[in-house]
Amino acid sequence: PGPPPQPANSVLRRRGHSQEHGSRERGRERGRGRGNRTDRAANERKMAPFAASRIVMMAAKKKPTSIPVKLLSTAGTGFFYMTRKNPRQIQRKLEYRKYDPVVQQHVMFAETKSYKR
Repeated sequence: PGPPPQPANSVLRRRGHSQEHGSRERGRERGRGRGNRTDRAANERKMAPFAASRIVMMAAKKKPTSIPVKLLSTAGTGFFYMTRKNPRQIQRKLEYRKYDPVVQQHVMFAETKSYKR
């Protein structure tokens, strides 16, 4: 009833393993491992006709939506902060209450100049 029992080492041989060699040796027998560069070179040769088309298909960069804005102190010290503003979302002039180190207190900073790109 059923197949005859097999010795334990025959299971290892059937799967391609050997008791004398370690896992590194096993990998090399199957074409994998550290020393095998042929697969990578073959893959590069296959992809060579498409290498030029990759460069053509690259899209151009988008124009940035936000623009740099200068916030000048209303205290008249000449101190300013630079920030960014998205004109599509904020149409009004920016006004923030921020710290002016020249007068050493918080004052209003108003948008005076925007730099177009």
